[in-house]
Amino acid sequence: MPHRSIPLRRQAGVRSVRVQLSVGPELSSQNCFHSRRVRLPPVPSSVMVQTVPMAGRREHEWRVAGALIEQDGLLLLVANRRRGGSLEWTPPGGVIDAGETSQGALAREVREETGLIVESWSSMIYEVSVDFPERGMQLGVEVFMADSWHGAMVFADPDGIVEEGRFVDPEEGSALLRSAPRWVNEPVCAWLAGETRPGMHFDYLATGTDPAGLTVERR
Repeated sequence: MPHRSIPLRRQAGVRSVRVQLSVGPELSSQNCFHSRRVRLPPVPSSVMVQTVPMAGRREHEWRVAGALIEQDGLLLLVANRRRGGSLEWTPPGGVIDAGETSQGALAREVREETGLIVESWSSMIYEVSVDFPERGMQLGVEVFMADSWHGAMVFADPDGIVEEGRFVDPEEGSALLRSAPRWVNEPVCAWLAGETRPGMHFDYLATGTDPAGLTVERR
């Protein structure tokens, strides 16, 4: 795949969340780009991938970090190619590897996916948990805003998932986010609308065994 480089000016940002699970969209149709957010002071945070023993079943817990990155009032979204061939537009982010902090993993993921270098992050803006009981999995996502970043966008994702990305205005962003799962779309929309509070928790239940046909409810 040819690399594309787009020069950018430095600016504060966005936390992105990239979920590595292939799932069918269960989405909110609301226009999610509204008011501005309050910037929060940076604080340390750390979480790692781990397997959690559960009564009566084996449960694997995936820990993920997501980034919100803005420039001149535009939000950075990236296009993720899923196993079934579908394209999901989300903020950048990915799995927290063993031994990594949340923000350290997120800086690595943003660099790998987009080429951008994030120098500092906010404290956690919100978190998301998704329980997949029939699939024996739990997903936990922490979302941060990029307070300071620089670089030029280059798309050479080593995982081969992110194909492109761009800063989008409210109208285009609302349309693209409809391709994402409900647990990505809804929290991002709430944050953009100024409807979240620091550390807010979004909790979802995803039932079913077919990744393309999950039923997702907010709890």
